[in-house]
Amino acid sequence: LRYLYLHDNNIRGTIPPQLGEMKKLTHLYLHGNNIIGTIPEELFHATNLEDLGLNDNSITGTLPAAIGKVTSLRYLHLDDNGMQGTIPERFYCLEQLYDLRINSNAFSGYISTLIGSLTTLEYCNLHRNEFNSTIPTEIGK
Repeated sequence: LRYLYLHDNNIRGTIPPQLGEMKKLTHLYLHGNNIIGTIPEELFHATNLEDLGLNDNSITGTLPAAIGKVTSLRYLHLDDNGMQGTIPERFYCLEQLYDLRINSNAFSGYISTLIGSLTTLEYCNLHRNEFNSTIPTEIGK
């Protein structure tokens, strides 16, 4: 299975860690449901993921550093959840990232200068968080 679209349903519960065992999975859309809990680190064992849509749920916790292993990721939509914490340094290994939407959460800390390493980034939505840094001059380079 390469494409799994379960968005805009009434799915409840947590994200099954077993989804990370789907080695061919490239597109996972679970947005617009009633998903709770954290993003399991095991999800990022699916290293061929290109599109990940988990927005518009009730996901909490931090962004696992293991996301940095999914270097094929192009679209990451985590907006409109209850996530918090800082952005892990390994996140900036996502050199294919094109569309980043992590707005409307409670992410905090600083926006790393490593954001400049995301050279394919075209859309970056970080609003409605709790970042408390300056705007890195490296952004968008």
